[in-house]
Amino acid sequence: MLKKDIKAIKEVYIDERECGHTICDFDDEQHDLREIAEVIGVDMIEDEEEELVFKNEKDKARTEEALSYYYELHGC
Repeated sequence: MLKKDIKAIKEVYIDERECGHTICDFDDEQHDLREIAEVIGVDMIEDEEEELVFKNEKDKARTEEALSYYYELHGC
C-alpha cells in the first residue's frame, strides 16, 4: 500500500465519521474492494462476463491491503 493510499483512506474515514455514512457495507467484500479501489485510484476493467475485475495482481493486492486498513480503522 502506498502512502497516498493511507492518506486517502484516512480522509474517507474522517468524512464518514463526520457524516455518519460509510462507503463500504462490510458484508460484501467484492463491493467493498470496488469502493476502496475507487478511493485509492485503482482502475478496474470489465471482463467478458461484464464484471469489474482488476487489471493485474499488483493492483488487486494493493486494494486488498487498503481494504484491510480501512476495516482496521473501523474496528473490524
